[in-house]
Amino acid sequence: MRLQIYLTRRLLTNPAVVGWGLLFMLFWAALGVFVESASLSSHLSIEVYEFYTSSWYGVLVLLSFSSIGVSISYIIAYHTGSIPYLLRYSKMKAYDYIFGLTIAGVVHL
Repeated sequence: MRLQIYLTRRLLTNPAVVGWGLLFMLFWAALGVFVESASLSSHLSIEVYEFYTSSWYGVLVLLSFSSIGVSISYIIAYHTGSIPYLLRYSKMKAYDYIFGLTIAGVVHL
């Protein structure tokens, strides 16, 4: 259980995850609000504006999940160097390590 808590804490405080998952999405949201919306005409119906906003939310969710997924895979690749020593010289099993990574990733998303 300590591994899951450790990995979850590391994922939530990782600057790459925060930067790409949150700040990069704020950049795209500002781009959609201020730059891309200038091409919309002012005499359109309210449904057009709702569809435009919902499509940008969909794009932001897709980009957010993909960037967080890339950050998580980078963290996993960085951690794999010590796995043979961890499994050989400690009481941890491979199942516990994979379970810890899975739980931390699910909690983060």
